[in-house]
Amino acid sequence: PQDREQLLLPPTDGIMPAVHNLWLEHHFQYYGVQTADIIQAPRIQALDDAFMNHFRPRDTEARGGDLSCVARLWQLTSTRYLVGARNFEGQVNGAFARGKPEFVPRLGFDLGLRADANTNHLAPDDFEAVANPSGRYAVFEYMAALPRASLFARWETTTHDAATLARLRDPAFDPSAIVLLDAGPPAPSTPTATNGIAMIQSYESRRVVIATRSETPAVLLLNDRWHPDWHATVDGKDAPVLRANHIMRAVAVPAGAHTVEFRFAPDARPLWASLSAVGAAVLLVGYLAANARRNSTATS
Repeated sequence: PQDREQLLLPPTDGIMPAVHNLWLEHHFQYYGVQTADIIQAPRIQALDDAFMNHFRPRDTEARGGDLSCVARLWQLTSTRYLVGARNFEGQVNGAFARGKPEFVPRLGFDLGLRADANTNHLAPDDFEAVANPSGRYAVFEYMAALPRASLFARWETTTHDAATLARLRDPAFDPSAIVLLDAGPPAPSTPTATNGIAMIQSYESRRVVIATRSETPAVLLLNDRWHPDWHATVDGKDAPVLRANHIMRAVAVPAGAHTVEFRFAPDARPLWASLSAVGAAVLLVGYLAANARRNSTATS
């Protein structure tokens, strides 16, 4: 569960935290709303744990210092929208954006009772969002968030995860200009070139298609989590999926216009091995049962 400080709410708000948890656990999943909040993860993988922990505020930051590391996490994960108290706009920009107007309220709303609410025993699902430009809450747009897909003419290769995370957290580093890779693509980086264009044509849970166009060789960054079972093709030809910015997916593309397709295809060999073992166990049990029946018949 998220605490009130993480929710950008005053400590006196006793309603929104419970409603927020309801949205995360049910509504977001039902409507396919992606979020950087971890809802349920009994065993967080090492890659995710290192990434999330690296951008947590340190003690001195939590006591009123620089919290821009949290905004950097939102930036790297393409977290474009946040929910919080409407009157927190100045504090959000001051704490997370170092005073820059990067968090802009786009939709004001209040929490109202549903028509079928049980007023005798209110629960989080008895409340619903009601649009109100001057409402108590707002959906803030984070203007510095990276696009879900973008093309880079500049990249750096770092094979040490700790060095990558330190570089990503460095306030002097601009993640909109340079992408960090765990392995170098075939072509060299072109520092003087401008970034190309990347447009998502199809987005599904196991398949993503992106059209790219660039004047020079480039790296396509897709801000979705990397996994070894993700595979990619460029114009139908296999291409390696690189690990970018510690935890995201990337593919090198030549100059020109191309179509990049990501597909999630787990290795089926472990499954077939398990099914074979189960099948062998069933045959063995059947053989033993049949043999026992024959022995019983013979002795009778």
